[in-house]
Order: sequence, then C-alpha cells, then structure tokens
Amino acid sequence: MKKLLLVLLAITSINALAGDPQPSPVAVSDLQAARNEYGRLVIKGIVTNLSSHPVKDVFVKFNLYDEQGNLIGNTIDHASNLEAGARWVINAQSPKEFSSFKMTGVDTY
Repeated sequence: MKKLLLVLLAITSINALAGDPQPSPVAVSDLQAARNEYGRLVIKGIVTNLSSHPVKDVFVKFNLYDEQGNLIGNTIDHASNLEAGARWVINAQSPKEFSSFKMTGVDTY
C-alpha cells in the first residue's frame, strides 16, 4: 500500500511540475454566422495576436449543427504569419447549411 501511495504521489508531483499548458497567444471575438457575397453561410469573427511575437499559424475550428442540435459537420479557417498585435478576420466557409455552430478549438504554432 505504501508503494502504491508513493507511486501516486510521484505521478502527481511530476504532473504539477509540468504545469498548465501555455495560454493562447491569440484572442477570438465577434463570432457570428453570416451570408457571404455568394449567399453561402460562413462563420465570421476576429482573431487578435496578443503576443509580442508573430504567430506562424493559427487554426480556428468549428462544429456545425442542424435545427435539432445534431452535429452535421465541421469547418476550419487558417491564417499564417499573424504579426504581433495584428488582427485577422475569420471567414470559415461551410460546404452545407447549418443552424448553429460552436468553436471547438484554436491551435497556434
């Protein structure tokens, strides 16, 4: 029993030393579904680089839902070389109509 407790304590200590993941260097705001100039439904919004360094790549991911709340697809938008303090307008296009969406992730590299 003591060995098991020591192993659990060691694992907990290692995880604590690893710390929380780094906070995202970008902020996402003003998300909304809108029609583009061709009548297609897209997700628009703003991504701002909050860091003092360029972000090489930003990927913003979304789940798409029908009127009953069923997941019907996904979409993603990507930007490269977002300068420090710069803003990027998201324009995530969807191959199909959707009733609602949820942002599921922001990956930066």
